[in-house]
Amino acid sequence: MRQNRSQALLRAGRSRALPFSPQERAQARSDTARRSAWLRKVCDARSDPCGCEPGSRMSFTLGWNRLPLPLLLALAFFLGGCAAKPIIAFDGGRPVFDPMQYFAGRTRSWGIFETPTGQPRSLLSTTTHGRLAADGLHFEQDLIFGDGKKSHRSWLIRRVDAHHFTATGTGIVGIARGTAYGNVCHLEFTLDAIPGNPLGRLHMSQWMYLQPDGVTMVNRDTLTKAGIIVAQITEQFRKER
Repeated sequence: MRQNRSQALLRAGRSRALPFSPQERAQARSDTARRSAWLRKVCDARSDPCGCEPGSRMSFTLGWNRLPLPLLLALAFFLGGCAAKPIIAFDGGRPVFDPMQYFAGRTRSWGIFETPTGQPRSLLSTTTHGRLAADGLHFEQDLIFGDGKKSHRSWLIRRVDAHHFTATGTGIVGIARGTAYGNVCHLEFTLDAIPGNPLGRLHMSQWMYLQPDGVTMVNRDTLTKAGIIVAQITEQFRKER
């Protein structure tokens, strides 16, 4: 009703081409003030979905619509530049990383288990022996953890085509699938972290980067549960010639 009254007053002022009376101008100012107050509340609600008070530290963090436009554009450019590359973008990387050739023979690794935030938790070392056969690459891997515990894995890796691989073996639920382009290989699978307990299954994503010497490989593992990172591993492999 207030909006209709203001519009009626405006039309009346235009039709008679005379200034509003003092009472009409006061009413228009009052309506404008109420609309401005309502608009501020809407902006604050959109800026502070958590219900924080305007001006608080959390309000400043969440209040994107209060940031200057140049700063918002710079942030968008920065965040867009940090987006993960598709693996095919590494196709030109050299030397070419062929997982079946790399893990044939003997390789060793040294790594660090990390918390979800990247803080070191414990050490890890492995020794792997691989053997190429007609049905794929068979390899046996012995793991030694920082607390002295040991584990053993037996894997079979098969080539699907020039860029794709599958793997089965100890700790893998179903089939692991890998993709390799250039000097990079990405492997994903479900890890049976607590055998016999489906609730203990984790998703593992491994990114392997072959270094220029052709014998050193950097491996980065991320373990997640329901999309939440629960652990990370940074590891360096070295192939024995």
